[in-house]
Amino acid sequence: MRPRSPLLPRGLGRLRPGRRRVAYAAPKAAIDFAAVQDRAVRHAAGEFDAWAALTAAHPGTRPLSDFDGQGDWLAQPAVQAVATAAATQRHPYFTFQFLLADPVVTLADGRDAHLAQAAAHALSTYVCITLTGDWLSEETGDRGADEHALALSSYLESVAPDTLVVRVRCHARAGKTRPGK
Repeated sequence: MRPRSPLLPRGLGRLRPGRRRVAYAAPKAAIDFAAVQDRAVRHAAGEFDAWAALTAAHPGTRPLSDFDGQGDWLAQPAVQAVATAAATQRHPYFTFQFLLADPVVTLADGRDAHLAQAAAHALSTYVCITLTGDWLSEETGDRGADEHALALSSYLESVAPDTLVVRVRCHARAGKTRPGK
């Protein structure tokens, strides 16, 4: 058996109630990767279905690349509705991240492709540090987000079940959480 990681008692053990977690750790065997992917697929389905309903009400919505400026693109009724929802933070799917990804392009390949991509990216993080100390990211060999997600999934499948998997939110503040967050 591997020695116990010092992260558990010193890092996670010091978290106090009401504090935001910046690190999570568990043996690989204890993580339900299928549940993580299922949650991502359900969210992607909601995104796609909400966008499909919106564009059915406002047909002819075009991608940002069809415009000389962002202002004209944002003036389209469907895009404007997403921008408004993102600004008010009252819609479960229409967020700034969704808007900035240009939903016309992001969802152009159809529902099945969007759900498959969500499943593939569910476990992906921007950077992965392997047990051998290799730093892997989307920039590793110019592989891009899709190839990185597949490589990370393959790597996670390859490690032993008792391997401690740690996720660190590097840019998160460990301050108090807001109610409901």
